[in-house]
Amino acid sequence: MAAVNLKTSGSRIAHAMALSLALLMAGCSDPEPIVSGAFDYESGAAGWPRCDDPKQGKEGPDPEIQTAAGAKVVVKTPTNYRPEIAHPLIVLYAPGGRSSRESEGFHDITTEATGKGFIVAVAEDRRPLPENVIDMATIPTEVAKNWCIDKARVFATGHSNGGLYSSAVAFFPEARGAFRAIAPSAAGIRKQDLETYSCPDPTPVLIYHGRFDMAFSGWGRGAAEWWAKCNGCEGEQPLSSHDGCVQFQGCKPGGETIYCEGPWTHGTWPERNSEILEFFRLNGQIAASAPPPLATQ
Repeated sequence: MAAVNLKTSGSRIAHAMALSLALLMAGCSDPEPIVSGAFDYESGAAGWPRCDDPKQGKEGPDPEIQTAAGAKVVVKTPTNYRPEIAHPLIVLYAPGGRSSRESEGFHDITTEATGKGFIVAVAEDRRPLPENVIDMATIPTEVAKNWCIDKARVFATGHSNGGLYSSAVAFFPEARGAFRAIAPSAAGIRKQDLETYSCPDPTPVLIYHGRFDMAFSGWGRGAAEWWAKCNGCEGEQPLSSHDGCVQFQGCKPGGETIYCEGPWTHGTWPERNSEILEFFRLNGQIAASAPPPLATQ
């Protein structure tokens, strides 16, 4: 993971980058291939949009595409993928230094996500530079060239460097707009860095950060406060259904903001995959039920 404000960097940030990468790579090994799940389309996809031009996808157990800048992305679908149905998409951004396959094994969300009807695009890591953020924000468009994607239900998550990317694609001016909701974990960006950016439109955000994250201590709480301000929230209260979480109150429509802090170190993915998927599912339902935009001349 790299801590960076995407505009400037300094020696303290460079030190945090090196420390974070060392913590994450210490437990890195070549994982077993991750299998996809089967989805119950008959009961689970009622009312989902259809593609006028069914997208068959690419062949192979781990089909791969690339962004314009050459970042590799592995695309995983339900094992019984139906090319005429528009699926929700999760873009999974990698921790520092990890390939797509290593990231998929680290997060371990593919089987459950595809079993619930999501397509998962697993991106390899890239240095968090402005041009890379812009490039990585195009992944939904690239995936939709080959698979049937509901562009109103596109989500981002990831840990460490992946947490930074899954945040930046929502707040970085040249990248924002493609993602319905985000769930970053252990992101290396501070509140004061975020405050150098204008607020995006209200964005549902679910933030995870470890209480024992010595690389970016306290940064998750600060990021949550910035998002809460941007989303027009007021106070906060504990969220009883999510251990260690608080939900900000009075947010603008489409600005749900939740912050979760648990007993994790920086190198630990919170393993709250079911919560993340439910957060995405519910915000996808809201998107589907929203009235269409007014026609413009």
